[in-house]
Amino acid sequence: MGGGPQQLEQGLEDAEQTVRLATEHLSHIPQPLQPNITGAVMAALATIQATTAFGSTTVRDALAQFPYGIAHDTMQVFASEDEARDHTEREMRYIESHRLPDRRSDEELEASAAGFETSLVQDRRELARLERMPTPDRGEIRRLDISIQTTELELRRIHYELERRSGIDVPEVFDEDVQAARQAGTTALGWMSASYLGADLHAVVSSAPPILTVESERFFDSLDALEAHYGSTARYFPGTNHIAVRSVQDDLVKDALEATVAHEMLHYIAYLGGGHHIRWTSDSGELVEQGEITWLHEGLTELHAQQLTAAHGIHPDASAYEHEVRTAFYMQRIVGESVLRRAYLTGDFSEVRTRLNARLGEGTFETLAKQRAYVSDPRAPGATSYVTRGSEAISFLVGRMDEAGVDRSTWDQDPLIADSVRAERLIEGGADGSG
Repeated sequence: MGGGPQQLEQGLEDAEQTVRLATEHLSHIPQPLQPNITGAVMAALATIQATTAFGSTTVRDALAQFPYGIAHDTMQVFASEDEARDHTEREMRYIESHRLPDRRSDEELEASAAGFETSLVQDRRELARLERMPTPDRGEIRRLDISIQTTELELRRIHYELERRSGIDVPEVFDEDVQAARQAGTTALGWMSASYLGADLHAVVSSAPPILTVESERFFDSLDALEAHYGSTARYFPGTNHIAVRSVQDDLVKDALEATVAHEMLHYIAYLGGGHHIRWTSDSGELVEQGEITWLHEGLTELHAQQLTAAHGIHPDASAYEHEVRTAFYMQRIVGESVLRRAYLTGDFSEVRTRLNARLGEGTFETLAKQRAYVSDPRAPGATSYVTRGSEAISFLVGRMDEAGVDRSTWDQDPLIADSVRAERLIEGGADGSG
C-alpha cells in the first residue's frame, strides 16, 4: 500500500535515523555484516530522496488520494538522466552477474552465427510468401515472426561476445536517438495534462516527472534474454520514475516513438495512481482485490497510448498488443472513456464492473478478470506466450457481446482494431474478411 502524509513523514524519519546510526557506528560493525548495513543505508538514502521529491503539502495531499499507488516513501526518484543512467548500469551489472559465460570458441560462435543467418534468410523468404497469400495463416505468420526475432537476438548476442573478446569499442547509443527520445518525451509528457489525468494525479506526476534515457541494444537484448522476452523497444522500471528507450537505427521504430514513450509514461503514471492493483467493490459492499492482471493492464496502456497519439495527429503503426487492445477497446465503448481511464489509472474498477455487468450480464466482469494471459496455440509451438497472449479474454468478451446483441459493426471499423478483426475473420475462412 502506498504512503499518505503520515507514512511519508515516518518513512523520512526512519531513513534519516538509519543513515545517522550507520554513519556513527559503521567502523565498529564486524566486516561480514558491513555490506548489509551499506545496503540499508542506500535504501534509506533513496527513501530520503523520494520523500523530498514528494515533499510539498499539495503533493502530499494528492498522494493521499492514491493509497494503492507505488509506496512513495521508498520510491527511487531520479532527478536527471545521469542518475537514471547510473540505475541502468546497476541493472546491467545485475544482468551480467546472472549470465552464464559462453564457453564456445570463436570458431564455434562464427559457425553458429552462419547457421542463424541462413535460417534468417529462409524464414524471411517464407514470411514474405505467406503474407502475399489471399488468406494468410496468421498463426504461422506470427510463429515465423517470433522465430525471426529470436534468431536476430541470438545473432546479436554472438556478435556482442565476439566484439567483447576482440576488444572492439562499438558505439552503443546514437546521439540522434537520444535527441529523438528527448523530443518524444517532452511531447508525450505534454499530453499528460491535468484534464486527462485528473488534478491530483497530475500534481504527483509533476512533482516527479519521468526521466528518459536511451540505452544500447546490448542492454535491451540482455534484459530480454534474462526475462525470456523478445523485441523490447522501451521499458519502464517499476518503483522508479525511469523509462529507458532502445537506441536502434530503425525508421519503423522511430516512427512509433511518441506512442512507445507515451505507453511507458502511462505505465509509470498508472503505477503512481494504483492502476497495477486492480480491485472493485462487490454487490455486498466487499472489497475484492485481484492484484495485477497483466493482459488487461497492457491492453489498457496501449489503448490509451495509441488514442493519445492519434488525437495529436500522429498515427503509429500496428498495435503491439492486438488481443489486449481490442478487449480494452470494446470495454471502453461499453462503459465510457472517462470511466475506463479512471479505473486504469487508479485500479478501482467498481464502476467498470457495474456498467459491464449491466450491459452484458451478471458476472461478466468477474469472469473476464480471471481470463488467462496466455493460452496454448498448436500453430505456434515454442512461442505460445508471445503469440496468443490475451486471446482467451477477447474470445470470452466477444461471445458475451454477441449473446447480449451488441452491434460491433461500427466499432470494428476503427483503425485501432480493424486489422485484428480482419485477421480473425480470415482465420475463420473468409477470404475477403467478411467471415
